[in-house]
Amino acid sequence: MSIKYASDANDFTVGGLNKLFESVGWDARQDLTWKKILEKSGFLVGAFDGECLVGFARTFDDGRMWVMICDVLVHPDYRNRGIATEMMSRVKKWVADKDFRTCRLFADISSDPGLVGFYEKFGFEQMDNAMRLKGLAF
Repeated sequence: MSIKYASDANDFTVGGLNKLFESVGWDARQDLTWKKILEKSGFLVGAFDGECLVGFARTFDDGRMWVMICDVLVHPDYRNRGIATEMMSRVKKWVADKDFRTCRLFADISSDPGLVGFYEKFGFEQMDNAMRLKGLAF
């Protein structure tokens, strides 16, 4: 296995993104939705096995004060191979280089309690002060 990493929005295809998201039980998205997501993301990183997208993570931010890391996922067949660690290392470096004041991570830790320890390795800590709007997908 030779995993290559890419961070240019042009490296991602709608089909590749949808296939990866569906592999972890997340919903596929329409072409225009993906276009907007990729355009609005501050930083993207994808892990590729040849042409196949097997890992993905992205950020969005306000340009100076805060940044949110989200959509960190690895195809089930490629887990426990260091892919998420490499992607998070790249995301964290990008965040540090931009000198944001606040960095938050959006992760569904209820689906896998082991994620807490994984993200703690990168300096994150659990919070109790977040809320979500009822009726939306997340």
